[in-house]
Amino acid sequence: MSLDELLRAAQAGKPGADTALVKALHATLHAFFRRRAPLDADDLIQATLLVIYQRMDDFEPARPDGFTAMVYATASRLLFTKRRASARELDRRVELPPIVIATGTSPSGVAARRELMDEILAALSGLASTDRRMLSGWAWGVDWRELVEREGVTRASLRSRVRRALGRLRDALRRANPALLSTAT
Repeated sequence: MSLDELLRAAQAGKPGADTALVKALHATLHAFFRRRAPLDADDLIQATLLVIYQRMDDFEPARPDGFTAMVYATASRLLFTKRRASARELDRRVELPPIVIATGTSPSGVAARRELMDEILAALSGLASTDRRMLSGWAWGVDWRELVEREGVTRASLRSRVRRALGRLRDALRRANPALLSTAT
């Protein structure tokens, strides 16, 4: 039975229809999120089920497959929100200053390292937000699978984006201070 048929049966009070509807919803959502967000699938399934449950009592379908469409629209919206929140989290991480003082460093070494970090942060702030997100994930050692899921691209595309972002950062650093990086790097 389709989700719409199961909903109508549950609303009509047929025995066992509620259980069948929940199982069918879970299977549908699991298949949807397993491919799109494998690391967060369980959380997204629960969040989607909560939203659907809240809307189910007063739901009136506008078309024969209206409930199924509402389920997928809700799941898509929650997935988009999760990805956007993950991207914003990565953007915030970039704004955090890295550790600039190494133990056992001389005062002049500390000052030089701070100047270098200031130049790097200035170059980073001039990059596009997508570049900052790529470099932030890469610098913080976030797992490739998580980055692929957050960005919604393949691993090869993600690697290309990181490589291009590193190139743009290198170019920005060269423009800011030509002596900072040799042309061989």
